[in-house]
Amino acid sequence: MENIPQGREQTILYKYRSLDTEEKIEHVRDILINHRLYCATVESFNDPFEFQAKFSYEAPQEIKIEQAIKIICKEKPGISEKQARQLSPSRIFECERNGPDRIKSHFQKNIGVVSLAGTLNNILMWSHYADGHKGICIEFKASNKSHWDFFGDALPVDYSQKLPIIYFYTDDEITRSRKFIAKSDVWEYEKEFRLLNLERNKNKYYIFDPALISKIYLGLKISDENIGKIKSIVSQLPNNHRPILLKAKRSTLTYSLDFVEID
Repeated sequence: MENIPQGREQTILYKYRSLDTEEKIEHVRDILINHRLYCATVESFNDPFEFQAKFSYEAPQEIKIEQAIKIICKEKPGISEKQARQLSPSRIFECERNGPDRIKSHFQKNIGVVSLAGTLNNILMWSHYADGHKGICIEFKASNKSHWDFFGDALPVDYSQKLPIIYFYTDDEITRSRKFIAKSDVWEYEKEFRLLNLERNKNKYYIFDPALISKIYLGLKISDENIGKIKSIVSQLPNNHRPILLKAKRSTLTYSLDFVEID
């Protein structure tokens, strides 16, 4: 593969999936057959601290006034700039009082998120996201230049003990979204990356090149029945897009997993 551009050194990511219901097996089928990833809403996440931030209103007064004038003129076409400027103090007050809740609500309801992991051999990840090692883990690997965008779009989660600070007047939506994906450092073991869909209302899926999927790892405790179902799904793929299947086994030396290729 050609040299990876600086800043896109992450070239392998993983998606853990449970197979404990037929619906979840269909989700896996959808990923593999239709090569798309479902963008979940933040409201569906199990961490109540998701997309939380501290807001700062620090900004020169003229910037605050200019933004207020833009909002007023958009809401009241035909109003003069002088009239809008006169109304700006009350609009600034209203924005600072209600703006953060509106921004949070917008992100929580309208932004789609695809969560990916930067680690494969992590016992906790298999326990938490692959049904206690009975599920699978799908590997996404960059194999050509066209895959750089996928890994460039995958933003690493920033882990910290403190909430990120969003500057209300100067951060644009992209900057806000990057800050909103920060999480408590108790989750740092996940090494999570996220694909953000800022227009989830138009499309709930992130479409990817099927050649990105290189391997599927089968959990240590996966049932023979579900192994058969995964093999059946893979058999429907074109030969040049069939991922390698590997089965987990316990390491004999450490608390870790080894993986062996299966037919």
